[in-house]
Amino acid sequence: MIEKETTTVLVVDDDEKLLDLYEELLTSHGFRVVRAQNGKQALELVKSDLPDVILLDVIMPGFDGFEVCSRLQQDPRTAYIPVIFVTASRKHQDKIRAFAVGAVDYLVKPFEERTLIEKIRFYCDTGIWWNELRPQKEKLPLSIVTDDFTRFRDYLIARIGPDPEKAQIIEKMTAAQLYPMARKLGLSDSELVQMISQFVGIPYIERIDPAEIELGRLPVSFCRANQVIPVKRNETDGLLISNPFDINIIDLIERLEKDGRKVSLFLIEPDKIVNLLGRRKITTSPVGEAGSDQSILSVANKVLYAAVRERASDIHIVTRKTDALVRFRIDGDMRTYFNLKKEVGIKLINRFKVLGDMDIAEKRKPQDGTFEAVMGEKNFRLRLASTRTPEGEYLVIRILEPYAKPRGLSELGMSGDQVEMMLDLINRTHGLILVVGPTGSGKTTTVYSLLSQIDCQSRNLVTVEDPVEYRIPFANQQQVDEKAGITFEILLKSVVRQDPDIIFMGEIRDQYSARMAMDFASTGHLTLTTLHTSNATTAVFRLERLGINRCVMAEAILCIVAQRLVKKLCPRCKKWRCVTDREREILAQFTPSPPDEVAVPVGCLECGHTGYRGREGIYEILRFDTRTAEMIRSGRPISEIRNHFRNSGVYLISNHAVEKVKKGIFAPMDVYRAVLAEEIELLQKPVR
Repeated sequence: MIEKETTTVLVVDDDEKLLDLYEELLTSHGFRVVRAQNGKQALELVKSDLPDVILLDVIMPGFDGFEVCSRLQQDPRTAYIPVIFVTASRKHQDKIRAFAVGAVDYLVKPFEERTLIEKIRFYCDTGIWWNELRPQKEKLPLSIVTDDFTRFRDYLIARIGPDPEKAQIIEKMTAAQLYPMARKLGLSDSELVQMISQFVGIPYIERIDPAEIELGRLPVSFCRANQVIPVKRNETDGLLISNPFDINIIDLIERLEKDGRKVSLFLIEPDKIVNLLGRRKITTSPVGEAGSDQSILSVANKVLYAAVRERASDIHIVTRKTDALVRFRIDGDMRTYFNLKKEVGIKLINRFKVLGDMDIAEKRKPQDGTFEAVMGEKNFRLRLASTRTPEGEYLVIRILEPYAKPRGLSELGMSGDQVEMMLDLINRTHGLILVVGPTGSGKTTTVYSLLSQIDCQSRNLVTVEDPVEYRIPFANQQQVDEKAGITFEILLKSVVRQDPDIIFMGEIRDQYSARMAMDFASTGHLTLTTLHTSNATTAVFRLERLGINRCVMAEAILCIVAQRLVKKLCPRCKKWRCVTDREREILAQFTPSPPDEVAVPVGCLECGHTGYRGREGIYEILRFDTRTAEMIRSGRPISEIRNHFRNSGVYLISNHAVEKVKKGIFAPMDVYRAVLAEEIELLQKPVR
């Protein structure tokens, strides 16, 4: 135990009376106290007088506690000093944010005197041990990892199979470059970490449970640098790691064991650790105070990393009369994350417009732009669209991961039978596969999942997209560029000269593209495209409106895939309860056996207290068999065609939705709003 008289505690609080109380209390227990009334003063003090522990208030003028802690983390001299947040805020978000910027503990006022003293003494000892973890100039001997890692490389070669080029990459692989070099082999991080798990015998876990995290056990700077997170699982101390061959991780484990601290190890993908801890260079300054160019750059980075961490699909930055908001679209819903001063919001929009090669002087006309960024070792493409409102500019940023491995059809939500059907259709030599649904229903994601099943080395896949959202290896992907005069129509005309086997046309947007899709499908090309419509049968009506003859449809179309996205209930906190009479009445129209119990949202830390985490698709696939083609060709009403499918026992989107309600994946009223309400309306008022 450290001697009291050698222990210095820096107390940072803007309330002078509280500082007096802290000083009186701590000096009575033998601690030396250094005081600071604001964040700026605290940062100056630590330059000349390094404390052993820091007590830090959250809400202060100028730099708040989060900013102070973040800046302490960025300085190697202060990064390993334990910081205890002392605040009246009980918000879960503030506690998570405190740990993310480097705090070891979070005390909520009021608290007992004994609790504070015990924590200071404990973290004084922690600080001594942490100092031993500081990066050393002398490198650890490489022999510690050489044998294990060499054997793993041999194991990897055996798993990959006989491929001289890949074997050469593996031979050059180092422990430090394990994941980046494995990506060159075509291995995803998930595939690699599971191979490591099988080789070393360390269990792999799919997700980080926020309730199990104990960041206060290790310095956040150390955790970031070495991609490690301390946890407590099943009452046992553990470490989440991504690379068991890393020298610093091996050294940490040896130190812990030497001190008698037994820990269990768990493997997880590196990006999940990075996304939780964030980047060292990202400041968490109060964005409303940002003013300089450097501050705006930091705010922009913070917004991007927060969006990726929260799984946002879009970022909305809107300037209002007196302020500005940054909102994220998560699982289809808009959520406000930052409230900025208006001038900060304007500078933030300008920063992104510069990155997107847009004209920052032009604020009246809509503009589009793109730029690429690397976050958490992943490549992202940011697609920007700006417009003007009465109160200022409005910028929307779509977040795309162009090099991500497409998810499988079953991961997207298709049933086993649906997956089998689509794999059969994607191997046909000609015909049209039409994917339909409203805006934001995941049509493009489904198409890319289908395209990933194609062997593009033996078949020529040509795409026409506006823009290209995801990269497909060996595919001939062509992108519209209006500024260069390369229009959608020009690219469509050139497609057949590219000797395609398969054609993907981004969407049917007008009569010309509709006619071209039918022509491609009818002239020996397997064609995939998308169309905005509510279900598979109404797609026929929509194509008619675009001037496509029903006889042409009957001959060209292989199948129509209709889909919707529905929010999934959080698996950690969802609650099962008895079905209500209203819910039973709705579900009974689509199933002879409505469930007695259904799952509903509750809310917990992991899902941000929304009750939902992620979205999943519900699908219907209508194949154009002989009977269907005849009904289309003979001009039968849309309602009659849909009733034919329903009476024939075809697995419609409503059946898929109800099945997932029974499994507890979706809440019944979410499914009602997303798809069943429209299906009920179609039953009661046929569409022609």
